[in-house]
Amino acid sequence: MPTSRACRSGRWPDSERPAARVRTAQRTGGGGWDGTRNGTWRQVFDGWRPVGHDRRYRMERRTGMSNPCRERPVGDSFRVAGWTGVPPRTPEGSMGQAKKHARQLDADFLTQPAGEIAAVLIRAQQAVFRRAWAHYLEAADDPEALHDLRVELRRLRVWLRLSRDVVRTRKSTRRRLKALARSSSPMRDHEVMLELLDRVAKDADCADVAARIRRLADERQPVVGDLAFDVKPGLKPRARKGTVPFGRWFASQVSMMTEHIERDLSAGRSGFHAARIQVKHLRYLIEPMDEPFAVVEPMLADLKTIQDWLGDLHDLVVFRAHLADYAGWLLTDALPAPLARPGKQARPLSQTFTGVRDDTIRLSAWQDAQFEVMWRDWEARRPASEKRLYTARNRLIGELEKAAPAAN
Repeated sequence: MPTSRACRSGRWPDSERPAARVRTAQRTGGGGWDGTRNGTWRQVFDGWRPVGHDRRYRMERRTGMSNPCRERPVGDSFRVAGWTGVPPRTPEGSMGQAKKHARQLDADFLTQPAGEIAAVLIRAQQAVFRRAWAHYLEAADDPEALHDLRVELRRLRVWLRLSRDVVRTRKSTRRRLKALARSSSPMRDHEVMLELLDRVAKDADCADVAARIRRLADERQPVVGDLAFDVKPGLKPRARKGTVPFGRWFASQVSMMTEHIERDLSAGRSGFHAARIQVKHLRYLIEPMDEPFAVVEPMLADLKTIQDWLGDLHDLVVFRAHLADYAGWLLTDALPAPLARPGKQARPLSQTFTGVRDDTIRLSAWQDAQFEVMWRDWEARRPASEKRLYTARNRLIGELEKAAPAAN
């Protein structure tokens, strides 16, 4: 029998997500919930046991053996919130950690004050960020350590920004996080630049100049040792007084952000970068709701696809903005040779400037061609991508509205 993620977590099974907890019990006659135990719900349906307090289960979690829980046979009455009887893929990597944050919440979290729930999620993400920072300091040979650190930092800062109306946090720590984000940007931008230059090098007309710029870029690599951060004191998130229920607050955030995405995408080339940022922030907002609501996982996949397309377009825009810098590098590298010789050196100097001019024109042409092709592809895909996103948004908000009364 398949084993659900909720069975592994000791929280709710997918078939008993908040939206259908009471409804499913009434239809199937299979039992119900006997209240809370240590702050979490314990299910008494046939075929389940309180796995969070099962000694054998805890032992097998430590040893890596298979989960002993057996899932109840899935009937039509259990096909709620997109559940089909097959547990979704267990997420890997940093996104997988964010998707598990809801395991720290009570089953009725949607009806609890938004500030209290957001504070729990911020604390959970702060712990993930601290682990990423520790890994970055220790893993000098891991090329992805910097990227992972920046992703977890963005996740944390997005939640801080979006929840500032319901959660208070330590201002000095927020400033340190902002400073870390700024200080780590040049290193990550350098990595992206090198990846783009590798793409340019595949073009026969640009291979030589791309190789020269890459060599010069390596010489200008930012100093990794400049990155510093003190994890203490922490954010100390605490709920503001009188906040609305979390379900209502969360639904309003999702609705507002998708409206911003729609507005920015409709602006075309002048708005796609702003849309990319909103898409990324929406991803980070809904990730913790992946386990309680099945609609979140395909929505995350669509958001990631949109973000990747818009990110590639933005990288090309940034590449074009760097062409003036690249031309300066090439001139600085080529001019010392003719200038080291006596005399006017008019012809060698003219040839040097002409060569840099031609190289810059080739790079500009490559960027323009790449951007136009990619933009046409994006415009062809955009209507379907937007339709899936807005449909998923409506489903999620609908499930949130249904789940809150059921949780009561």
